[in-house]
Amino acid sequence: MEITFLGAARTVTGSKFLLSDGEQRVLVDCGLFQGLKRLRQRNWQSLPVDHSGYLPALVRDGFRGPIYCTPPSEDLLPILLTDSGRLQEEDAAYANRKGFSKHRPALPLYTEDDAKRVAKRLEAVGYHTDVDLGSWTLSFEPAGHILGAASLTIARDSTRFLFSGDLGRDDAPLIPPPEIPPSADWIVMEGTYGSRNHPDADLEENLGEVARRTLGRGRKRSCTPSTSSSTAESYRRCRSTSTARWRSTSPSCTCATKPTIGSPSRSAVRRSAGCVW
Repeated sequence: MEITFLGAARTVTGSKFLLSDGEQRVLVDCGLFQGLKRLRQRNWQSLPVDHSGYLPALVRDGFRGPIYCTPPSEDLLPILLTDSGRLQEEDAAYANRKGFSKHRPALPLYTEDDAKRVAKRLEAVGYHTDVDLGSWTLSFEPAGHILGAASLTIARDSTRFLFSGDLGRDDAPLIPPPEIPPSADWIVMEGTYGSRNHPDADLEENLGEVARRTLGRGRKRSCTPSTSSSTAESYRRCRSTSTARWRSTSPSCTCATKPTIGSPSRSAVRRSAGCVW
């Protein structure tokens, strides 16, 4: 077995790991490189599409195999990727108008139509379900990071490989906690936050304290930047379950979601195993 690192090595974004045994190949993640290199090297610019954002180009260029993912990811990916394709087209059009690209003309990496074709190749697989790939098997375990996040175990004969991105908290409002995966011979894991421990904290109380402190300075509104793929939904839930604790001091708390991520569908939230909706 060989593993080839095609991205997310000594930098963030662009996660791609190619496994090969000489007879078949499996690509784990198909992420998009994002942002300037100097920012990626400082662990900036990481978004959910850094694990899936190159799929439209892969399918456009001839990939015809199945794309296995968790059920919530099956719901979210068409939203995220079409949004990404539209932004690619807008960026290329802007570069052509301003004339700053070295390409003549500047072209999008892929288009919105390219992104829409990915949905036809998606195959949802539930957590703890083995998928038979001939001489290999794969299975997903909850990672607790965002909706649909999973650690992936690939086994061949007696050798097991474990791949994982970020791991979430045990007490997230909407996302099931990460589970301990089966033992593995080789582990490939994202290390963006590997040197940090999550403190024991009351998330609702912490958010309420920020809101009270902000509005206590005479501000009329508290605006929280967040990604809408899960953070904004968690924020809204904290607000809805903490109305009594927040109402007297923070009536005007809002979320501003990053424009590069589409809003998750309610079906994606409901399909997240063990979620509270």
